[in-house]
Amino acid sequence: MEKQTETTIATLDLGESCLLTLTNKHLRGQVTKYVEVGRDKNGNPIKRLQKDSLDVLLSGIAGYSLDFLNMKGGRIGNMVTGILVALAGGYVGFEMISWGFAAIPVGILWFLFGLKFPKDIWAFSINVMGGKNEIPVAAGHTELVREFITKLQNAKIAYEEINA
Repeated sequence: MEKQTETTIATLDLGESCLLTLTNKHLRGQVTKYVEVGRDKNGNPIKRLQKDSLDVLLSGIAGYSLDFLNMKGGRIGNMVTGILVALAGGYVGFEMISWGFAAIPVGILWFLFGLKFPKDIWAFSINVMGGKNEIPVAAGHTELVREFITKLQNAKIAYEEINA
C-alpha cells in the first residue's frame, strides 16, 4: 500500500474567530471558542471566549454543524421595555416635570436599541473526540462555513474509505 501525501483541501478564515486548514488527513488551526465557566442563578450556562489550537485526524471528528440562536425575544423585550419607560415617563412627568419627562427620551432610545440588539448568534460546532468546540460566526460568514462543512464531510468520508 502506497503512503498518501497530505494535501490541503480548504481553508476557513473567519478573522479572529478561527483559521482552520483542512487536509486530506487532518483538520488544523486556531479557533476562538465558547467555554462554559459556570452557571448563573437561573441555572443557565455562563460562557466566555477562549483561543485554542486544533490539530486532529479526520477520524477524530465526530460531528459538525452550523447552529443558529435566534435572539428575537430579547429584541422584543428591549422594545417593550423602552415603550413602558417612555409611557411611565410621560405619566410621571405630569407629577414631577423634570424627572418624569426625562424618561421619555430614555425610553425612545431603549426602544431604538431594541430594534438591533441583541443580535442573532451563529456558531460553527465541531465535536472532536467528545469535546464540543463552538466557534462564533458572523452572520455574513455563514455561507463560507456551510461550504467548509461540505468539504469537511467529503474529506472525512474519503479518509475513512482509504483507511477502512
